[in-house]
Amino acid sequence: MSLFYFKSQNEKEEIFKNNKDILQAKFDDVLINNKNDILNKKIAAYFVSDIDHNGAFLSTAAIMNHVNEVENLQKHGYEVYPYLISWKLEIDNTLISLGLKNQQADLLYINAHGYQDSIDIFNQVSNDSVIEMLNSHDDLQFKNLKANADIILNSCSTGKGFASSFAAKLANDNPGTRVFAATEKVFVADIKFTEDNQSISEIIYHKANQLDLPEFVEYNMEKFCFSGETNEFIG
Repeated sequence: MSLFYFKSQNEKEEIFKNNKDILQAKFDDVLINNKNDILNKKIAAYFVSDIDHNGAFLSTAAIMNHVNEVENLQKHGYEVYPYLISWKLEIDNTLISLGLKNQQADLLYINAHGYQDSIDIFNQVSNDSVIEMLNSHDDLQFKNLKANADIILNSCSTGKGFASSFAAKLANDNPGTRVFAATEKVFVADIKFTEDNQSISEIIYHKANQLDLPEFVEYNMEKFCFSGETNEFIG
């Protein structure tokens, strides 16, 4: 189901193509203007999947939301590294490049269509040449995250099922991190910070009762973490 009305598939594809170019230019400006101030800044790696069937991430409104979210993170002391991606390898390479500059990510923020056990980011090509999406059966460990990093999944349903969810597997594979994920279909996330602006306190999603006629309701994202010491999932 599409979140926005398009006259034709061609019109949708043209709008999304133009919006990807606009978003890429915005992200390039952010990267050029980064100060690499590792002593005084927290680091946020911000990714937007370009696999979008309904406009949740590549519509004109969504593009503005990405720009606003990056600016919001900057206002709260983050140096943001934003990228438009298709593959998990692009996330890995970004985090590795930060490591080469002696930087570790305090926040990993992923915008992608999601389901209980997967997100719409390509992971690998199987033996029968089928492209596989990143899912909860994969190794979801990300290198060069800080031990207490936050991970935000701006994705539908990735927390559904709790201990059996994609979010839980992500938390399990990255011990010490705190993963924020939604248990149902949602729209744009809002980050809420603590009063001293030093850390994220909660994430608010906007839930729609009907995708074609959205009635927005505030919805608290679930937190997932995993204790490596007790080998126990904590929901």
